[in-house]
Amino acid sequence: MREHALADRPHTSLWLAKTYVISAGMYGSGFLQAGREFSSLLSTLYLHFLKGTLGVKQSTTNWAVLRECGHEPLQFFWFRSAVKLFNSMLNTNSDTLRRVVQADLNLQPRSSACWTAQLLSAFQGLRGRELYVRAVQTGRAIPMQEFTSDLKHRMRGVWRDAELMDPDTHNNKLATYHSWYATPFSRNERMPTIVPRYLHLDLFKHVMRNVSRLRLRAHSLKVEAAAWLEDGSRVCNQCSGEDEHVQNEVHAL
Repeated sequence: MREHALADRPHTSLWLAKTYVISAGMYGSGFLQAGREFSSLLSTLYLHFLKGTLGVKQSTTNWAVLRECGHEPLQFFWFRSAVKLFNSMLNTNSDTLRRVVQADLNLQPRSSACWTAQLLSAFQGLRGRELYVRAVQTGRAIPMQEFTSDLKHRMRGVWRDAELMDPDTHNNKLATYHSWYATPFSRNERMPTIVPRYLHLDLFKHVMRNVSRLRLRAHSLKVEAAAWLEDGSRVCNQCSGEDEHVQNEVHAL
């Protein structure tokens, strides 16, 4: 890292994180249900690294940070691996392993703590939930391409909700980021999220950090600072005249 000055090349650090950090994080316990994407300690540490790479404060919105970095939540990789494991166990040559799988399937209706019950519970919110549940219960393989696309669609639900909000009338960080800054998603849900161009440029570290802070609303403009200022005002204090404008990113530019 030091020899090649990789700390000053955020796109390289983010690529290396995809290659090594995510694979190392696969040893973590899974939090696979919708709404628990950031519940584990590993996810917290992972996001801490991404926010440090961008140079933004730790309270910056997790979903926006992941999209800015072109990453998915660790839950995406855990869930996908769990389904791959289930599919591979169905095709195993081990008679003992097949019996274990069948025993866990038989235990599922009576215990919510068994592996199969947790897997079935995690399918909640997926478009093909009934198909996946039926496949597990009957001992058939889950179609991986369809499942992966479905899982990404579930996780991007936060952005579909954000799209319904106007950042000019809703003080919502995800809506602001999605409408004004975020790189659009590909129509093909299996395609990775594209990292914004500024992270590939040879910029001074403080310049890159300030761009990240502006894009992710991790700055000190009044629209953000109003939450902790005594007067709570979001009106620009740099403009003269009778008209009052909210001091947000667009107004500042």
